[in-house]
Amino acid sequence: VSFADFWAASYEVRLKMAQEQAVVGKVKITTGDITRTQCTTFGNVTLYPEQEALFRRIYKDIFVDRLSSAILQDGETGSGKSFIGAFLIAQHIKDGALDYNKYPLRMLPNQYIIFTPKNVVEQYKRVLESIGLGKLVRTRAIYVTSYSQFSTLEGKVLVSEEEDMVTDNTVMKWNPMSRPLVLIWDECQKLNNGKT
Repeated sequence: VSFADFWAASYEVRLKMAQEQAVVGKVKITTGDITRTQCTTFGNVTLYPEQEALFRRIYKDIFVDRLSSAILQDGETGSGKSFIGAFLIAQHIKDGALDYNKYPLRMLPNQYIIFTPKNVVEQYKRVLESIGLGKLVRTRAIYVTSYSQFSTLEGKVLVSEEEDMVTDNTVMKWNPMSRPLVLIWDECQKLNNGKT
C-alpha cells in the first residue's frame, strides 16, 4: 500500500482527530455529507473531505459573508494548510476578484502576497503551480516571498513605517499601490518576536 493510498483511505480518522482539535470561529468543522467526489479541484489537485470542509468554511466567512478579515488556520504538519491557502486564492480569482474590466487596478502586481519562511518559498510556488496558478506567480499577481525579504528594501516598496505619536510605536502601513487583496502569513508563529 502506497502512502497516497493510505492517506486517502484514512481521511475519516484524520477528520475525527482534526475535529477534536480544530475550531474555526468557535464552530467545529465537520465534513457533513462531503464525499471525495464533491471536493473542489483546481489543476490536478483535489482537496480531501476534511480540507474541503475547512476550505468552504474559511471562504464563506472571509469572502462571502465577510464575518472576518483575518483567520488563523491551525493544523498539523502535512495537513494541507498550504493547499487550503492556495485553493482560497484560486476560488477568489475564479469568482472574479481579478476581473480587470471591472477592477482595472487589479492588473498591478502583488494582488495576493504569501509570506513564508525562506526554505518554503519554492515549495509554496510548486503548490500554486500544481493548481493552475503558475502564470499568476510568474507575473507576480501572486507574490510568494520570505519574511527575510520583507525586512529588506523589497519590504519598503510594499509598506512604509510611520511613528505613532500617541503610543511612540512604529506602525507599518501599506503603500496604496501595493496593498494586496489577500495576505497569507505562512507559519506565522515565526512573527512572534516583535523585534524581527
